[in-house]
Amino acid sequence: MIHVNNLQKQFGENLVLRGISCDINPQEVVCVIGPSGSGKSTFLRCLNGLESIEGGSVEVNGFAVHDVKTNINQLRESVGMVFQRFNLFPHMTVLENLIMAPMELRKLSRKAAIEQAKVLLAKVGLSDKIDAWPNSLSGGQQQRVAIARALAMEPKIMLFDEPTSALDPELVGEVLAVMKTLAQEGMTMVIVTHEMAFAREVADRVMFIDQGVIQEMGHPEQLFSAPVNPRTASFLSKVL
Repeated sequence: MIHVNNLQKQFGENLVLRGISCDINPQEVVCVIGPSGSGKSTFLRCLNGLESIEGGSVEVNGFAVHDVKTNINQLRESVGMVFQRFNLFPHMTVLENLIMAPMELRKLSRKAAIEQAKVLLAKVGLSDKIDAWPNSLSGGQQQRVAIARALAMEPKIMLFDEPTSALDPELVGEVLAVMKTLAQEGMTMVIVTHEMAFAREVADRVMFIDQGVIQEMGHPEQLFSAPVNPRTASFLSKVL
């Protein structure tokens, strides 16, 4: 579902991605790990056109993201993204946050959008918050609403950019539990995360990025237990 070939991205003189190549298959969960500033989030943002690229190619769900003729909005209808910050509309209730895009972009009726929202809120354990305002929710609850909102577009792929990094430690588990459920249901996911135990448990493969390149990629048990690349081993020795 995702094909990346020799992806290069730079900001000014700083070459952030130095030739990333990988394939991600349908229903596969890939966790992306690495030190801060290594290019993980930039890589993720290149997958749905939030960042332009300087070289290489990116194909996602049949769309050539790097092609200027590609309808990026159409691509993003099939690729959900959840950010570090929740980005909920503060002037809208939880329900209104969930039904706006399906009604405007997927042309669902209000009734159908509301029914879908109820199902999704039940999935993330927040049925009782349907009429709540975002600022009345905890960070973990807001992030679960953000996941439900992304799912409301019925995406084929979900991208997560450090979805728990802005949360208090005791709230992390409730968000990861929702993501585990999505993985079990077969959602194709690319997850930038610092949660190593989660990556080890949920990922089909783990990608270690450092200095703008994939230093190592493999099954979590292999990568965490017996990394081949000395840089991977050095990183893991500091975070495990």
